[in-house]
Amino acid sequence: MTKVHFALMGLLAVALPAIPLTAQHIGTKAKIAFSCSFGKKHVRVIASSLSLSYEFGPAGKPELKLIRDTDSEYVAYNYTLFSNAEHRSLRVTNGDYHYILFRRFSAPNYQGRYAEDVDGLMVLKDNTLLAKHQCKSGSGFDYGYDFEWLKKDSRDWAALAE
Repeated sequence: MTKVHFALMGLLAVALPAIPLTAQHIGTKAKIAFSCSFGKKHVRVIASSLSLSYEFGPAGKPELKLIRDTDSEYVAYNYTLFSNAEHRSLRVTNGDYHYILFRRFSAPNYQGRYAEDVDGLMVLKDNTLLAKHQCKSGSGFDYGYDFEWLKKDSRDWAALAE
């Protein structure tokens, strides 16, 4: 279970994530929009209304950090809803490389048997899949954060993760 710190402001208690955000992030009302780990490696997206920060690597020491304006062509979001399933993907582009955070959820029958709920990361160079990681711990997408205002990605990248 993630530790949560509380700050008391007047009579309002506000929950803050245990992962520290800088004063700059807090000032722009940034939020951890995606976070999970694959063993020793972690991926995290911190989002505000103006920018996304994509981080990958060991906790606290990312090997790769990309900051993108939310209105740029280097960031796109796809949400595809099916009758018993949904796919979500957030694409962050850096040159020929695409870092795609995905979620696949399905409940094939009313009893919930054979249900699938998978979050993860795919790395592509052009259209060639280089790596795919499934989250082992962490929340994946934070449903308290709305990606719908980002540019719509025409491709359902989560389908590629099957």
